[in-house]
Amino acid sequence: MDGRPDPVLGTRMIMCQPTLELIPWIPMEIILQYLGIRDKKFLRLVSFTMRERIEELENSLFKKWKFSRLHCSQISTFSDAIDIISEFSVENLLGERRVEEIEYIVDEHPEMEKIKIGIHSKLFSDFDLSFMMSICESLIVSLDLSRTNISLQILDISYCNVSGAGIRHLPHLLQLERLDLSYCDNLSDNGLLELLEKCAFNLRFLDLTGTNITGHGFTAMDAFLLRLENLVLFKCDALSDRGLLAIMEKCGSSLVLNY
Repeated sequence: MDGRPDPVLGTRMIMCQPTLELIPWIPMEIILQYLGIRDKKFLRLVSFTMRERIEELENSLFKKWKFSRLHCSQISTFSDAIDIISEFSVENLLGERRVEEIEYIVDEHPEMEKIKIGIHSKLFSDFDLSFMMSICESLIVSLDLSRTNISLQILDISYCNVSGAGIRHLPHLLQLERLDLSYCDNLSDNGLLELLEKCAFNLRFLDLTGTNITGHGFTAMDAFLLRLENLVLFKCDALSDRGLLAIMEKCGSSLVLNY
Protein backbone atom coordinates (compact mmCIF):
# COMPACT_ATOMS: atom_id res chain seq x y z
CA MET A 1 0.00 0.00 0.00
CA ASP A 2 1.21 3.57 -0.63
CA GLY A 3 -0.16 7.05 0.02
CA ARG A 4 -0.65 9.52 -2.81
CA PRO A 5 -2.01 13.09 -2.61
CA ASP A 6 -5.45 13.67 -4.08
CA PRO A 7 -5.03 16.60 -6.53
CA VAL A 8 -8.60 17.80 -5.84
CA LEU A 9 -9.06 17.27 -2.13
CA GLY A 10 -5.47 17.82 -1.10
CA THR A 11 -5.57 14.76 1.10
CA ARG A 12 -3.71 11.49 0.84
CA MET A 13 -5.39 8.40 -0.63
CA ILE A 14 -4.49 4.88 0.38
CA MET A 15 -3.70 2.82 -2.75
CA CYS A 16 -3.74 -0.97 -2.66
CA GLN A 17 -1.35 -2.83 -4.90
CA PRO A 18 -3.35 -5.42 -6.90
CA THR A 19 -2.63 -9.06 -6.05
CA LEU A 20 -3.77 -12.33 -7.54
CA GLU A 21 -5.60 -13.15 -4.33
CA LEU A 22 -7.92 -10.17 -4.87
CA ILE A 23 -9.18 -11.31 -8.28
CA PRO A 24 -12.99 -11.69 -8.05
CA TRP A 25 -14.52 -15.16 -8.41
CA ILE A 26 -16.00 -14.83 -11.90
CA PRO A 27 -12.80 -13.51 -13.60
CA MET A 28 -10.86 -16.21 -11.77
CA GLU A 29 -13.18 -18.88 -13.18
CA ILE A 30 -12.57 -17.57 -16.71
CA ILE A 31 -8.80 -17.42 -16.21
CA LEU A 32 -8.63 -21.01 -14.98
CA GLN A 33 -10.41 -22.29 -18.09
CA TYR A 34 -7.45 -21.17 -20.24
CA LEU A 35 -4.65 -22.41 -18.00
CA GLY A 36 -2.94 -25.76 -18.36
CA ILE A 37 -2.09 -28.12 -15.51
CA ARG A 38 1.47 -26.72 -15.15
CA ASP A 39 0.26 -23.10 -15.07
CA LYS A 40 -2.28 -23.92 -12.38
CA LYS A 41 0.43 -25.65 -10.39
CA PHE A 42 2.56 -22.49 -10.39
CA LEU A 43 -0.47 -20.39 -9.52
CA ARG A 44 -1.11 -22.59 -6.49
CA LEU A 45 2.41 -21.78 -5.25
CA VAL A 46 1.63 -18.05 -5.00
CA SER A 47 0.10 -18.46 -1.56
CA PHE A 48 -1.93 -20.78 0.62
CA THR A 49 -5.03 -18.66 -0.02
CA MET A 50 -4.57 -18.87 -3.78
CA ARG A 51 -4.16 -22.64 -3.61
CA GLU A 52 -7.39 -22.96 -1.63
CA ARG A 53 -9.28 -20.74 -4.10
CA ILE A 54 -8.10 -22.70 -7.14
CA GLU A 55 -8.89 -26.07 -5.60
CA GLU A 56 -12.34 -24.92 -4.49
CA LEU A 57 -13.12 -23.58 -7.96
CA GLU A 58 -11.84 -26.68 -9.77
CA ASN A 59 -13.65 -29.12 -7.52
CA SER A 60 -16.96 -27.28 -7.67
CA LEU A 61 -17.00 -25.89 -11.22
CA PHE A 62 -14.42 -27.32 -13.58
CA LYS A 63 -15.44 -30.91 -14.08
CA LYS A 64 -15.33 -30.91 -17.89
CA TRP A 65 -11.86 -31.26 -19.37
CA LYS A 66 -11.06 -30.83 -23.06
CA PHE A 67 -7.69 -31.29 -24.77
CA SER A 68 -6.81 -30.79 -28.43
CA ARG A 69 -3.82 -33.16 -28.19
CA LEU A 70 -2.83 -35.40 -25.30
CA HIS A 71 -0.31 -38.23 -25.02
CA CYS A 72 -1.74 -41.27 -23.31
CA SER A 73 1.20 -41.32 -20.87
CA GLN A 74 -0.19 -38.08 -19.36
CA ILE A 75 -3.64 -39.48 -18.60
CA SER A 76 -2.77 -41.22 -15.32
CA THR A 77 -0.95 -38.12 -14.03
CA PHE A 78 -3.91 -35.94 -14.96
CA SER A 79 -6.35 -38.42 -13.42
CA ASP A 80 -4.46 -38.46 -10.12
CA ALA A 81 -4.21 -34.66 -9.99
CA ILE A 82 -7.94 -33.94 -10.49
CA ASP A 83 -10.60 -34.77 -7.93
CA ILE A 84 -13.71 -34.67 -10.11
CA ILE A 85 -14.09 -35.36 -13.84
CA SER A 86 -17.57 -35.39 -15.30
CA GLU A 87 -16.50 -35.14 -18.94
CA PHE A 88 -13.18 -36.07 -20.57
CA SER A 89 -12.58 -34.97 -24.17
CA VAL A 90 -9.47 -35.41 -26.33
CA GLU A 91 -9.51 -34.49 -30.02
CA ASN A 92 -6.31 -36.44 -30.77
CA LEU A 93 -5.11 -39.05 -28.28
CA LEU A 94 -1.48 -39.97 -28.96
CA GLY A 95 0.69 -42.91 -27.90
CA GLU A 96 0.43 -46.69 -27.94
CA ARG A 97 -1.16 -47.43 -24.55
CA ARG A 98 -4.38 -45.52 -25.25
CA VAL A 99 -6.77 -48.25 -24.20
CA GLU A 100 -4.94 -49.05 -20.95
CA GLU A 101 -4.80 -45.38 -19.93
CA ILE A 102 -8.47 -44.82 -20.76
CA GLU A 103 -9.26 -47.84 -18.60
CA TYR A 104 -7.25 -46.25 -15.77
CA ILE A 105 -9.10 -42.93 -15.82
CA VAL A 106 -12.48 -44.67 -16.06
CA ASP A 107 -11.66 -46.86 -13.05
CA GLU A 108 -10.32 -43.93 -11.01
CA HIS A 109 -13.27 -41.63 -11.74
CA PRO A 110 -16.58 -43.50 -11.37
CA GLU A 111 -18.33 -40.10 -11.34
CA MET A 112 -17.45 -39.59 -15.02
CA GLU A 113 -20.47 -39.18 -17.30
CA LYS A 114 -19.06 -38.64 -20.80
CA ILE A 115 -15.98 -39.47 -22.86
CA LYS A 116 -15.11 -38.04 -26.28
CA ILE A 117 -12.07 -39.49 -27.99
CA GLY A 118 -10.30 -38.89 -31.31
CA ILE A 119 -7.63 -41.36 -32.47
CA HIS A 120 -5.71 -40.60 -35.66
CA SER A 121 -3.34 -43.54 -35.85
CA LYS A 122 -3.19 -46.48 -38.22
CA LEU A 123 -1.83 -48.58 -35.35
CA PHE A 124 -5.22 -48.54 -33.63
CA SER A 125 -6.65 -52.03 -34.18
CA ASP A 126 -10.05 -53.70 -34.26
CA PHE A 127 -9.25 -55.28 -30.91
CA ASP A 128 -8.37 -51.87 -29.44
CA LEU A 129 -11.73 -50.47 -30.54
CA SER A 130 -13.71 -53.41 -29.12
CA PHE A 131 -11.79 -53.25 -25.84
CA MET A 132 -12.26 -49.49 -25.53
CA MET A 133 -15.98 -49.79 -26.15
CA SER A 134 -16.26 -52.47 -23.46
CA ILE A 135 -14.34 -50.27 -21.00
CA CYS A 136 -16.27 -47.08 -21.65
CA GLU A 137 -19.68 -48.76 -21.95
CA SER A 138 -22.32 -46.01 -21.63
CA LEU A 139 -19.77 -43.19 -21.18
CA ILE A 140 -18.57 -42.73 -24.72
CA VAL A 141 -20.57 -40.21 -26.75
CA SER A 142 -18.09 -39.33 -29.49
CA LEU A 143 -15.45 -41.41 -31.26
CA ASP A 144 -13.37 -40.14 -34.17
CA LEU A 145 -11.42 -42.92 -35.93
CA SER A 146 -11.20 -41.26 -39.32
CA ARG A 147 -7.49 -42.00 -39.88
CA THR A 148 -7.30 -45.52 -38.51
CA ASN A 149 -7.17 -48.84 -40.34
CA ILE A 150 -10.22 -50.31 -38.62
CA SER A 151 -11.64 -53.29 -40.54
CA LEU A 152 -14.25 -54.57 -38.10
CA GLN A 153 -16.62 -57.43 -38.72
CA ILE A 154 -18.52 -56.98 -35.44
CA LEU A 155 -19.26 -53.67 -33.71
CA ASP A 156 -21.17 -53.71 -30.42
CA ILE A 157 -22.14 -50.25 -29.13
CA SER A 158 -25.12 -51.46 -27.10
CA TYR A 159 -26.15 -49.48 -23.99
CA CYS A 160 -23.98 -46.52 -25.04
CA ASN A 161 -25.01 -42.86 -25.10
CA VAL A 162 -24.16 -42.45 -28.78
CA SER A 163 -26.58 -40.53 -30.97
CA GLY A 164 -24.89 -41.72 -34.14
CA ALA A 165 -23.65 -38.26 -35.04
CA GLY A 166 -20.89 -38.57 -32.44
CA ILE A 167 -19.15 -41.31 -34.46
CA ARG A 168 -19.74 -39.86 -37.90
CA HIS A 169 -15.97 -39.85 -38.42
CA LEU A 170 -15.73 -43.61 -38.46
CA PRO A 171 -14.05 -44.88 -41.61
CA HIS A 172 -16.17 -46.89 -44.03
CA LEU A 173 -16.56 -50.33 -42.50
CA LEU A 174 -16.89 -52.39 -45.65
CA GLN A 175 -16.31 -55.69 -43.82
CA LEU A 176 -18.75 -55.09 -40.98
CA GLU A 177 -21.32 -57.89 -40.68
CA ARG A 178 -22.89 -57.34 -37.25
CA LEU A 179 -23.91 -54.00 -35.71
CA ASP A 180 -25.48 -53.95 -32.26
CA LEU A 181 -27.04 -50.63 -31.24
CA SER A 182 -29.52 -52.05 -28.76
CA TYR A 183 -30.62 -49.80 -25.90
CA CYS A 184 -28.75 -46.76 -27.23
CA ASP A 185 -31.37 -44.37 -25.85
CA ASN A 186 -29.93 -41.31 -27.59
CA LEU A 187 -29.71 -42.89 -31.04
CA SER A 188 -31.46 -40.62 -33.53
CA ASP A 189 -32.81 -41.42 -36.97
CA ASN A 190 -30.25 -39.15 -38.60
CA GLY A 191 -27.46 -40.68 -36.54
CA LEU A 192 -28.51 -44.19 -37.52
CA LEU A 193 -28.59 -43.20 -41.18
CA GLU A 194 -25.06 -41.77 -40.94
CA LEU A 195 -23.82 -45.01 -39.40
CA LEU A 196 -25.50 -47.19 -41.99
CA GLU A 197 -24.02 -45.13 -44.80
CA LYS A 198 -20.63 -46.28 -43.46
CA CYS A 199 -21.37 -49.99 -43.11
CA ALA A 200 -24.42 -51.03 -45.16
CA PHE A 201 -22.43 -52.81 -47.90
CA ASN A 202 -21.81 -56.12 -46.09
CA LEU A 203 -24.09 -55.81 -43.05
CA ARG A 204 -25.96 -59.00 -42.18
CA PHE A 205 -27.20 -58.38 -38.63
CA LEU A 206 -28.60 -55.17 -37.14
CA ASP A 207 -30.00 -54.92 -33.60
CA LEU A 208 -31.98 -51.77 -32.74
CA THR A 209 -33.74 -53.16 -29.68
CA GLY A 210 -34.92 -50.54 -27.20
CA THR A 211 -33.98 -47.54 -29.33
CA ASN A 212 -36.18 -44.53 -30.08
CA ILE A 213 -35.87 -44.59 -33.84
CA THR A 214 -38.98 -43.79 -35.88
CA GLY A 215 -37.79 -44.96 -39.30
CA HIS A 216 -38.30 -41.52 -40.79
CA GLY A 217 -35.67 -40.48 -43.29
CA PHE A 218 -34.84 -43.97 -44.56
CA THR A 219 -36.39 -43.25 -47.94
CA ALA A 220 -33.70 -40.60 -48.50
CA MET A 221 -30.81 -42.91 -47.52
CA ASP A 222 -28.49 -43.63 -50.44
CA ALA A 223 -27.23 -46.95 -49.10
CA PHE A 224 -29.12 -50.24 -49.36
CA LEU A 225 -29.05 -53.12 -46.89
CA LEU A 226 -29.24 -55.81 -49.55
CA ARG A 227 -27.28 -58.41 -47.54
CA LEU A 228 -29.11 -57.82 -44.25
CA GLU A 229 -30.46 -61.13 -42.96
CA ASN A 230 -31.57 -60.32 -39.44
CA LEU A 231 -33.15 -57.06 -38.23
CA VAL A 232 -34.09 -56.86 -34.54
CA LEU A 233 -36.64 -54.20 -33.60
CA PHE A 234 -37.92 -55.34 -30.20
CA LYS A 235 -39.20 -52.55 -27.93
CA CYS A 236 -38.88 -49.88 -30.64
CA ASP A 237 -41.98 -48.08 -29.38
CA ALA A 238 -41.40 -44.95 -31.49
CA LEU A 239 -41.16 -46.90 -34.75
CA SER A 240 -44.15 -46.10 -36.96
CA ASP A 241 -45.71 -48.34 -39.61
CA ARG A 242 -44.55 -45.94 -42.30
CA GLY A 243 -41.05 -45.94 -40.83
CA LEU A 244 -40.96 -49.75 -40.74
CA LEU A 245 -41.98 -49.92 -44.40
CA ALA A 246 -39.27 -47.38 -45.29
CA ILE A 247 -36.64 -49.54 -43.57
CA MET A 248 -37.82 -52.74 -45.24
CA GLU A 249 -37.73 -51.10 -48.67
CA LYS A 250 -33.99 -50.68 -48.20
CA CYS A 251 -33.45 -54.36 -47.37
CA GLY A 252 -33.04 -57.43 -49.57
CA SER A 253 -35.35 -60.42 -49.96
CA SER A 254 -33.49 -62.60 -47.44
CA LEU A 255 -34.44 -60.41 -44.46
CA VAL A 256 -35.80 -61.99 -41.26
CA LEU A 257 -37.61 -59.38 -39.18
CA ASN A 258 -37.77 -59.67 -35.37
CA TYR A 259 -40.30 -57.10 -34.33
